[in-house]
Amino acid sequence: MDPVSPRTDSPTPRRVSRPLAALMLAAILLGFLAALGQCQADRSAPSPSQARPARRDGLIVAGQRVDFITLNLPIAQVEEVLGEGKVRPQAESQLYLFDEVGVQIATRSGLVESILVRAPELKTSEGVAVGSDVDGVLRSFGNRYEYEAQSEEEYWLHYWPQGIHFSIQGTRVTRIMVALPVLE
Repeated sequence: MDPVSPRTDSPTPRRVSRPLAALMLAAILLGFLAALGQCQADRSAPSPSQARPARRDGLIVAGQRVDFITLNLPIAQVEEVLGEGKVRPQAESQLYLFDEVGVQIATRSGLVESILVRAPELKTSEGVAVGSDVDGVLRSFGNRYEYEAQSEEEYWLHYWPQGIHFSIQGTRVTRIMVALPVLE
């Protein structure tokens, strides 16, 4: 009896045409380049937790920052500069009081969500600050605001799309709040 030998008459491999091979190679290369581009875009766009402090210039920038404190900045980075704030728990957030610099910061998940200013030395680029007349607010930010009465003498002017809010008592600004803009 002959020992069984393996078959050696396997079918001949099929060849892929050159145009089809080139097309497949181009598709693989494009996929790789798209994935690489997405990785670089993800790395270059800062996530909220990667927000960095701005410069120290005393400016209030609607919808963005107050001095070096930017929205979405980790509160730990604020405390590195200003020292430890007094913490006041809120319903869904934490409030940090920095009385010596006249700023209160509301945080959510450890990130700056809004900044309330009481210090008159912090100003918008238009010169509006705590102590300014309400006419300066209206000249600088316009008449498209939401009015919210607190009492007969005290009210808020909310500029939601710009991300800035002014507390007015009588005719003077008493507080300025910066938060993320809200589209109407």
